[in-house]
Order: sequence, then C-alpha cells, then structure tokens
Amino acid sequence: MKNIKYIVAMAVFLVGIGFSVYASDDGISDISSGALNINTATVQELSMLPFVDMQTAQNIVNFRDSNGPLTAIDELKNVKGITRPLLDDLRSHLKVQGSSDFNPYGAL
Repeated sequence: MKNIKYIVAMAVFLVGIGFSVYASDDGISDISSGALNINTATVQELSMLPFVDMQTAQNIVNFRDSNGPLTAIDELKNVKGITRPLLDDLRSHLKVQGSSDFNPYGAL
C-alpha cells in the first residue's frame, strides 16, 4: 500500500513538472526553435509547426502548388485554416527563402 501511494505521488509530481515547463502567460509555451521554409516543406514538416494539424499543412501545400512559391509569409492568410492569430503565432517559425532549420523540440 505504501508503494502505491509513493507511485501516485510521483506521478502527480511529474505531471505537475510537465505542466509547469509548458505553462506560460497564454497557457501554452512553444519550445520549438528555428524556421521552416514554407516553399520547400512537406506536409509532415508543416504539421510539426505549433498549432498546425495535418489538414492545414495539406492546405498550405495545395495553395503553394496552385499559386507557386510564396514571396511573403503574409500570403498564408489566403490558406484555408490559417487565421490572423495563427499566422502571428507561426511567423517566427516561418521563412520563404533559404534552408529550413526548424526544430519542433527546441534547441538541443
């Protein structure tokens, strides 16, 4: 019985630590680093961006395929599923030129 209480206490402690690591003023913290080139990224790579699901990632690729390479990040506002707040959250992780160096797990 003592072991079970210890295990439960440790589980609660570890979950608490996990929430404190990811907590921020807006309730969620983004630990990713670097930027992803939206003109060369795959659906899988785009879906690793914070708050981007597979469907939105596919919409970005479809938009790019239909309209050619993007010249500015703001062009993403024309993609279904990309809202102004989402675009603002993603802006620091996106670029339209150069190599991608995005790491969803943060700097290692």
